[in-house]
Amino acid sequence: MNFYTASMVEFISRASHGLIRIDPKDKQGRPLRSLKEAIIELDGAAPGKRELKEWAALAAYMKTFPDKNGNGIPNIPDQYRRPEGRFIAVPSWNPFQLIAGGNYITYGILGAGILIFLILGWLIWVIKKRIPRV
Repeated sequence: MNFYTASMVEFISRASHGLIRIDPKDKQGRPLRSLKEAIIELDGAAPGKRELKEWAALAAYMKTFPDKNGNGIPNIPDQYRRPEGRFIAVPSWNPFQLIAGGNYITYGILGAGILIFLILGWLIWVIKKRIPRV
């Protein structure tokens, strides 16, 4: 990963106030201590001089796909048309699942909402007590 990628990883976390966290990992799924561990050099004799870029690696990988219709453009295999099942989204309206994994922003907004709800309830109760019954 280059400087811009490293900056983008940090920027996304800062800009989202921790709501989105990106943890780069190696091919075994272990978190990287430093983004420099993920750099792939094109020429081993000149470290840091010829870094493989992500887009170049993706383009080279896509060139290995077969050209099924003969138009000179590789076709994307069917296995990439659907999710592989590594991430499973479970939609739910369960309140505990909705706020699970939140941060201080989530719990701050939740606390403020509960406080406003309690104050409105108290105001309604006070006004109801002061209105004479007919």
